[in-house]
Amino acid sequence: MLLQVVISQLVILLLAFGSVSCSWADRHPVFRRCVQDCEKNESMCGALLSARSQVTKAIDTTFGWTCSDECKHQCMWNLTSVIQKREGIVPKFFGRWPLIRFFGMLEPASSLASFAAFVFSVLGFQWLQHHRHPFSPYRWCYNTMFIVNCFTWLSSTLFHIRDLFILERMDYYGAFVSVFIPLFWYVCRNLYTEYRKTFFFTLILVGFSFAADVLYMETVKFDYTLHHAICASIVALGFGLWLIWVIRNFKSIPHSKYYLITFTCFATGPLIAKLFEWEPPLRWTVDAHSIFHILTAPTPFMFWWTLAVDDIYLNQEKQKTV
Repeated sequence: MLLQVVISQLVILLLAFGSVSCSWADRHPVFRRCVQDCEKNESMCGALLSARSQVTKAIDTTFGWTCSDECKHQCMWNLTSVIQKREGIVPKFFGRWPLIRFFGMLEPASSLASFAAFVFSVLGFQWLQHHRHPFSPYRWCYNTMFIVNCFTWLSSTLFHIRDLFILERMDYYGAFVSVFIPLFWYVCRNLYTEYRKTFFFTLILVGFSFAADVLYMETVKFDYTLHHAICASIVALGFGLWLIWVIRNFKSIPHSKYYLITFTCFATGPLIAKLFEWEPPLRWTVDAHSIFHILTAPTPFMFWWTLAVDDIYLNQEKQKTV
């Protein structure tokens, strides 16, 4: 039974990370011409800005929306309307579906779900801090993962609000660091206290892998396909190790099933989202990517709760051997 779970989860990971959605509408001549004409025509651009309510203006100004952004947004909806009427399909722009902007957020559902994940992570970490052993040797591991969690979810929140270059890089590399967490915690839990040399050697390999990918992406080619393949490999390795650990300790360590449940929830979220990958957004608000964020938002709390239970167990076992 557990072996079937292992195989199914690895398949899920490959499906979830295996493809990268593409878009063509932002390269359409009509869209480009519309944006160019709008940006050159100050009265048209000014009309778009003045058509908004005072509250909307204040919010959009806070998030840095410019005349050029308004032109792209309006031209996106103009072309979407035309293509939908003529061909019965909804096009993608810049890799995403056309979505209604809400309170200055470009992707409101994904932004709010990412922030919810941040909140769940903070609450889960507080739970861990309250229930773990006060002198747990893994304190620095917990703190490291929490910092990564906070950076990742806040970056995701900001990037889904505004698609800016710096926020895109923060979101990409924050998510990339996060995929190392299952592997990092596996190495910490099983190697740190007893096999220090192996632990630090593995940690150096992890750091080198991250640095090599970032350098390649920034200096050679920003290759989305290669990046997703690397992420899939790292996640598969980390989840695979944990699933094997669960099989070996399912009877001897009662809470091992919590790890299985937690990582299963992490893995199935992207798969369910993939089922809606080619479906237009619901009410122009909820798309496949936001479904992924919504489904995985509570999982950080589950992760920290599992670590709290495990920390108590590890310290009890350590006291038995003293």
